[in-house]
Amino acid sequence: MIVQVVLGVMKYNKQTDHYEAIDCQDAYQLIADKLNSLSSFNEAEFYTSGRASNEASFLYQLFGRILVPIIFLIAKICVTKPVVWR
Repeated sequence: MIVQVVLGVMKYNKQTDHYEAIDCQDAYQLIADKLNSLSSFNEAEFYTSGRASNEASFLYQLFGRILVPIIFLIAKICVTKPVVWR
């Protein structure tokens, strides 16, 4: 029996229909690019699993409602340089 453990950040590849490991810096850049491409923070969508606890879902929706608008505004203010979180 072969057991494969995921020890990192994964990204879905539509061409191969598989998840591939990517560097954390690349993952942050993907997130920053996506947030920078939105014209309004109201366009951001967040999903949490139905199997998540109520507490985890509550914290996740707080992140979406409070932190994303702040991050979005900071990203739009810094238009001269792409936003990259490290």
